[in-house]
Amino acid sequence: MNKNNGVLWLVAAVLIGVGFFQPSISSVIFKPAATIATPSDDLQTRCAKLTDIVRSAKNPEKQTDMKKLVGLYLDLAKLISIDDEDTVIKNTEEIREANRLSGRMSDLNIKNKYEDLGPELNSIVLAYIGEDNVVLSPELRQKGVDVFRALAWAINQGL
Repeated sequence: MNKNNGVLWLVAAVLIGVGFFQPSISSVIFKPAATIATPSDDLQTRCAKLTDIVRSAKNPEKQTDMKKLVGLYLDLAKLISIDDEDTVIKNTEEIREANRLSGRMSDLNIKNKYEDLGPELNSIVLAYIGEDNVVLSPELRQKGVDVFRALAWAINQGL
């Protein structure tokens, strides 16, 4: 057997292995989120139903969808935390609007794929930061950051 045949056999064996084991490309592309800090007891309690919704979802795309959502909510927390000349989020209405638009802007395409997920996410945000349109104080800005980190944590717990 010459050297070229050996390479061909090796490539064939790798392809057969890939075909047989069918590794998930998404598990390579969407690595698990870095450790997400555990939220306060209050936020854990508020997010318990969210974790249950994710855990009970039977959608075959759940792992990929939820890992993207975790990343999105961590990014939103980072965006809300910016409080200097580059401030983007200035009040509670902008937090709620960012939450509403973020899924569409990120092309998550999860609307109506997971029963009760959207309403539960929105209700947690509303309950934690309130429904009034208020300019963000340092404390309220931190609450906005905390709630989105808690959402990411709760979703991750459901996986």
